[in-house]
Amino acid sequence: MSIPLSGGATGPTGPGSQPSNRPRRTRVDRITTMWMILAALILAYSFVFGGQLNQQWWTTVHLITLGVITNAILQWSWYFSRSLLRLPPSDKHSGAHQTARQVLFNLALVELVAAMWLASPVGAVIGATAIGLIVAWHVVALVLAGRSALAARFAVIIRYYTASGAFLVVGTIYASLLTIVLLSPDPPAELVRIQGGLTVAHALVNGLGWVGLTIAGTLVTLGPTALRTRMADGAVTRAVQILPVLIAALLVATVAATFGLLALAGLAILVYAAALVWGIGLPLLQVAVRKPLAEYASWNFAAGILWFAVGLVWLAAELAWAPGADAFRESSRLVVGILGVGGVLQILIGALSYLLPVVVGGGPTPVRVGNATLQVAGGLRLAVRNAGLLLAAFAGLSGVESTLLTGIWAGLIIVSFLGDIAAMGAAGVRQAKAKREPTHEGGIRG
Repeated sequence: MSIPLSGGATGPTGPGSQPSNRPRRTRVDRITTMWMILAALILAYSFVFGGQLNQQWWTTVHLITLGVITNAILQWSWYFSRSLLRLPPSDKHSGAHQTARQVLFNLALVELVAAMWLASPVGAVIGATAIGLIVAWHVVALVLAGRSALAARFAVIIRYYTASGAFLVVGTIYASLLTIVLLSPDPPAELVRIQGGLTVAHALVNGLGWVGLTIAGTLVTLGPTALRTRMADGAVTRAVQILPVLIAALLVATVAATFGLLALAGLAILVYAAALVWGIGLPLLQVAVRKPLAEYASWNFAAGILWFAVGLVWLAAELAWAPGADAFRESSRLVVGILGVGGVLQILIGALSYLLPVVVGGGPTPVRVGNATLQVAGGLRLAVRNAGLLLAAFAGLSGVESTLLTGIWAGLIIVSFLGDIAAMGAAGVRQAKAKREPTHEGGIRG
């Protein structure tokens, strides 16, 4: 079984087919790209040129996690759901309502960033609450859409998406509590006492719950689809079996971190990692052995999954050895970067590299044009990015502190991502041009 992506190169009705229920793109897909560019510029300003921003660490992390990753999740989780469940173009949950959710989410995000920069606790709580409500709406809509006739076949993906959304709602509650501690002139003493634990729990529930579960559920089918082959036998069964384990491990880690029981949180993260390896990783490995990696998208998937696995073990070790939550917050910035940039963003680049030509469509020839454009210098971009990640890991583990070294590894990573953005833009332009070219029958493609 593979994802029946409408208009894709591997769709169920043949290359480049465009059935009538093909999900229609709205222009909210450009929002993720805009946040990617902004995040890259902020990273360059901060790490390469040594500039200082108000709330610099918070801004950098949240431009990536909310601006880039959450926008991508909100958009593409619905694209998969519409395709898998064969929702009609008129479906309000995945159509007009989804566009409204994404627009409202970005307005709430801008308001949240402004409130943090202005040190407004009320504004920050309003922004975090709004984000939580919008994602709750997203979850409810997924549940309603999942009642379709095809839901039983693809229920595993919808379950992962709804579980991940529930974790983000919890994460926004933690965010509201933290903004009260950070920005209020006289915060409650009990919140101040557990501030470190709240911060760690907030990161775990959002990073591994919202983002991690979404990635896991998506890779069940998108991984084999990107390799243009079928899923491993038993892959869906394994994914179903580990979901309760993943949820339980995350709940234990979150509660333990909240109250400073970091060793227990670290153990729970190891359980989470082991479940992912057994339930998601091994079936993907079977597929990769059967159909070796050959395209830029699949190599990014492989690199991202590897860094994510390394990051989880590293994170568990940091939690187990940290003397306290405050110490962990200071020592964990590198592993957060490894998980976020090395793991999540590389998987996102892999997903976009495969999906964008599929979504633009136009038939076999335009899709090949888009894919070919994305492959140009793809190996170089991948090598540069992962060289930067290796340098960052070396600098962190060896304790070497050098402004020059930081500038080098950060520059390599940023340049590689800017190259990806440029390649995606060029691929879209060339594929759109190929769609407009007349066919042999005299018509226009797509």
